[in-house]
Amino acid sequence: MIRLPILSALLCLSLLYLSAGLARADEFQLPESMKDATVRKLSLQDALRIAIGNNLGVQLQEQDLMVSRANIDESRAAFEPLLEGRINLSDSVAPPRSTVDGMAGDVISTVSQSWSMSLAKRIEWGTRFSLDAASSRFRSSAGSAVSPLLYGTNLDLSISQPLWRGFSFDKQIPRQSILRATFADRSTRAAYRLQMAQEVKRTEEAYWNLVEAMQSFDVQRSSLTLAQEQLALTERQIAAGILAPADLIGSESATAQRELALLSSETRLEQAMDALRQTLNLPKDEWQAFLLPQDAPQMEERTMSEEEAMNLASQAREELVQLDIENKLAGLDQRIADNEGKPALDLGFKYGLVGQGDAYSATFDQIGGLGARDFSVFLNLSWSPLGGAAEARSTRARANAQSTALRREQFLLAMRAEIRSALRAIESARRGVAASEKFLSLAERSLEAEQRRFLSGKS
Repeated sequence: MIRLPILSALLCLSLLYLSAGLARADEFQLPESMKDATVRKLSLQDALRIAIGNNLGVQLQEQDLMVSRANIDESRAAFEPLLEGRINLSDSVAPPRSTVDGMAGDVISTVSQSWSMSLAKRIEWGTRFSLDAASSRFRSSAGSAVSPLLYGTNLDLSISQPLWRGFSFDKQIPRQSILRATFADRSTRAAYRLQMAQEVKRTEEAYWNLVEAMQSFDVQRSSLTLAQEQLALTERQIAAGILAPADLIGSESATAQRELALLSSETRLEQAMDALRQTLNLPKDEWQAFLLPQDAPQMEERTMSEEEAMNLASQAREELVQLDIENKLAGLDQRIADNEGKPALDLGFKYGLVGQGDAYSATFDQIGGLGARDFSVFLNLSWSPLGGAAEARSTRARANAQSTALRREQFLLAMRAEIRSALRAIESARRGVAASEKFLSLAERSLEAEQRRFLSGKS
């Protein structure tokens, strides 16, 4: 009887198929249960394009990006110019309020028309500029009226500047709304890149799992063919009197095991294909097509130390980018909380020109001649001596900053553990490939020797 175990021959055949990869993907024979299915050839790039295009999570992240950009634009609106206007009309007929206006029984008629306009702008230092213009037309029959018909015009320029609370030389305090929106946008972008990376990982895993399932099915089908040929050979040897009838049981048992293994492999193939369909988010009517991968796995040996892997991961992991952004935001919150605990000290001045006369032209002439003006400087102070609320906000901000720093250290520790595990897995896989190649060479030599022995009648 043949001395080379059937299992060794099957393992040898398996390694041959695995080493061949998908060089003959177009020659893959569909399982009997799928032979009538439409074949859809699929490269890895096609799978990634479809998965990213159909992924709902990626689409949601794209909407979040649009929202975050709009939030930045909205936060900058606080520094845009603001134009306001007002028109007022009034007409009253009433008794005099004093003997200066008129005598008892008199009726005083007053008609007032006025308009005002204000243009204000706040800059990133916290400074606020305001230019106000107002004009009025006043007609009155009161005895205290300067003139029965009087026109007035005012032009004022005012500037105010916070000196303590709400101010910082690096502009971070006055620009806090913009900075918050910017940090949120960066975090959203990092989340988008993370979502994309996770989707690429899921798609590649599903794609290569299908490749492995197809190769495994092909190997199991070839193993069954080899077992069936061995069964036929055993039957012929029994008929020729070379083997005893009892030897037929071993061949039949091996054939039955290969049939069971083929059924299990076909189930895994269908499950792997459904997993890829789900990852690609294919429409329901496309789930009946047989997805045929066109790419073969490529192996490139690369040596990398633990620290090199850590440095590379630290630059590429979007989770770290998000944690760094949270750390910066926590630092900003702490600065804002500390600044809110300071006294509010605002410095400002106002300069105005006034014109008055019995015609509009007279009011403008008086303003142009700087004949009537007013100037004022003010310094406002507001302070809460106890500062309980500000202290609470500052304490909360410091705690959040420390929490963010601790979570970053925790993530780095977990990432190092993942990298060490991955490096061990790579080294183990490299050794496994080398050992498999050696076993494959020995199995081929053993098979050739056994074939020569069989042909010479010694086996």
